Amino acid sequence: RSFDRAQDFVTRMTAAAKLPEAQRNDAIRQALADRPRDSVAIATMVELLGRDVVDLTISVDSNAGRKGSEYDLDFKLRGDQYDVQKTVFGANL
Repeated sequence: RSFDRAQDFVTRMTAAAKLPEAQRNDAIRQALADRPRDSVAIATMVELLGRDVVDLTISVDSNAGRKGSEYDLDFKLRGDQYDVQKTVFGANL
């Protein structure tokens, strides 16, 4: 199932790559909008784009363990080229 979802997403991204920039950006946005909160799409996008253009934040607030906090986790990764996202997904539209 995850493979099929990833394959469909990659197919859509591949088709988008062949479009002119404005249409490409719209096609990418649409592919993501069609899969809200889809971990397969998010992971596939990170693999396709590369970590240098991704801003990723993961937070885990766990009550497991003796203290209820030893498994808490905050992880942040912002790639060196993240500003490209302003053009593709946001502020520079």
